Parts: sequence; structure tokens; C-alpha cells
Amino acid sequence: MRKFLTFLIALAAIVFAVVSPASADSCSRAFGYQGGTGCNSVIAGGGGYTGPGDIITFTNWYGLRAYNGAYATATGNIADIVDTATGAASCTIVAKTTGDADLSTAYCTGSVSVTTFCTVTHAAGCSVKKLYDQVGTNHLTQATLTSMPLLVLSGVTGL
Repeated sequence: MRKFLTFLIALAAIVFAVVSPASADSCSRAFGYQGGTGCNSVIAGGGGYTGPGDIITFTNWYGLRAYNGAYATATGNIADIVDTATGAASCTIVAKTTGDADLSTAYCTGSVSVTTFCTVTHAAGCSVKKLYDQVGTNHLTQATLTSMPLLVLSGVTGL
């Protein structure tokens, strides 16, 4: 439970403190408005995913949701996870085109999904080894297995 709380606190700090706008103007950056092209320019709705990066530009972005529609469409990397017991087996969580973390496609070792990898194949669970910077290359990596935050899938309706 302590590692899970540590992970949640670290994730909140990353999203709210580390992620800072690359540029700012005096206009309100309310959801649905795009800075840089005028304060009153509404982002056109579409059939695809609209992420935070489609609203405002960030210098870094870490999280279990895609940064923007382009990152979701490209099914970009979100996080690398490892077996909590050994740290040996690994798997990469990628974004779905909806912006959610893809937990059901067979990307992991042994051609299994993230959910199967973390609950059946490796019953001890999974730990997060790397969070990808979805804007650049400033990825967050933890090399020490005992210091890696746990990835908890129970009770989550969608990441």
C-alpha cells in the first residue's frame, strides 16, 4: 500500500509540478481553447482523441494517458513495467488510439496483455521501471527494483 501511495504522489507531482507550459500568454487557457493562435480560437471537434497537448504545449508530459491525438494515433510508449518479484521480464505499455493505456493487446513477453502479464504470468505484480516523456526524451527511469512504484490494476476502470 505504501508503494502504491508513493506512486500516486509521484505521479501527481509529475503531472502537476514538473509539467509546465513551454510558453504562456495572458489569455485564459480554459479547456477547449488553444493558445498561440488567439485566445478565442476553439479547437475543432473531431472523431479522434483530444489530449492535453492538443490544448496547450508542454515541455514534458508523463502519464498513463496519451499527451495528444497524434501520440495516441501512433500508439506511443507510455511506460515500461517489470515483474515485481524478479525485475527480469519486461513489457511496454502503449497508448490506444482513444488515449487510454492499452492493457488488453498482447505486447508483453510471451505474447500476453499487460493485464495477464501483471496478474497471471507474474503473480507478484508489476513495477514501473520507466515513464516515457511523451513530448521529448527526458524519460523518468528507476533502476532499483525495490524503489520502483507498483502498477496496481485492481479497482481501475481505465488508465
